[in-house]
Amino acid sequence: LKQLDNVDEKRIGLVGHSMGGRIACMISSDDIHSIVLLNGAVGNKYRAPWFFKENMYRMQEESRLTGKTGFWKTPEQWVDIYQCTFESLENSDTDAILDYKGNLLIVYGEEDPTVDNRVSKELYARCVNVKRDIIGIPGANHTFQAKTLDYTIYNYTMDQFVPWIVEKMKE
Repeated sequence: LKQLDNVDEKRIGLVGHSMGGRIACMISSDDIHSIVLLNGAVGNKYRAPWFFKENMYRMQEESRLTGKTGFWKTPEQWVDIYQCTFESLENSDTDAILDYKGNLLIVYGEEDPTVDNRVSKELYARCVNVKRDIIGIPGANHTFQAKTLDYTIYNYTMDQFVPWIVEKMKE
């Protein structure tokens, strides 16, 4: 991005949802102006599977024994999760965000069944040297209800963090 003529290299921002939030934390550096984490799957202290709910403990053990595990996404659709998924989580380091000097916004769904919202709250508490804000979205699940085709909560979420981005980019 920094090499593109139409990009202000001092105003680059990242928005990461779930594992994208984990990656944003991993690559955070001082030449990134602002970062927004949406239900970010972050935190080294609680590497996989803490930020997932209780059934992930079973899934992690099953993947170690058989090489993969999975879950029913819908009554008709089974999703496989391979052992390498859990291994990559155990080996990824998100603590780079603790040294980040830019702007950080943490947004979490208060009803997220996938990433426990305590992860977002703890990250906020740990980022004491970061210019940070946190927003909890009432009634929001992991996708901020985007998959329900009722975009009320999703749009509310956008209304909460897009103005934050606009304001921070003026700095």
